[in-house]
Amino acid sequence: MASGLRAAALCAVVVLMLAVTQTAGANRYFPSWWYRQAMCVHRGEGAWNANTGNGFYGGMQFMHGTWVSNGGRRFAEYPHRATPVQQLIVAYWLWRRAGWRPWPNTARACGLL
Repeated sequence: MASGLRAAALCAVVVLMLAVTQTAGANRYFPSWWYRQAMCVHRGEGAWNANTGNGFYGGMQFMHGTWVSNGGRRFAEYPHRATPVQQLIVAYWLWRRAGWRPWPNTARACGLL
């Protein structure tokens, strides 16, 4: 339980740091309104460096094939090896093609579906 709380706290710190230091630079890749919605989805998905062995990777829980087919290899072979902003950029590229459907449960919980 304590390790889960530590992981959640670390995730919150990373999100805050991204919001403060990266949002201005990231906005050239995706709109700020989309970033806010994606962060809601991210909170329900996983840690940015997640590789739990279930076939899904990173903070937006990409399958490797989805990552590759949406340009993720520009950044890293696997999502969990890319930075959070790089993962969000690929998520935005995917979202432009498929909307929030790739994240059905968390997008529904965030009121996006």
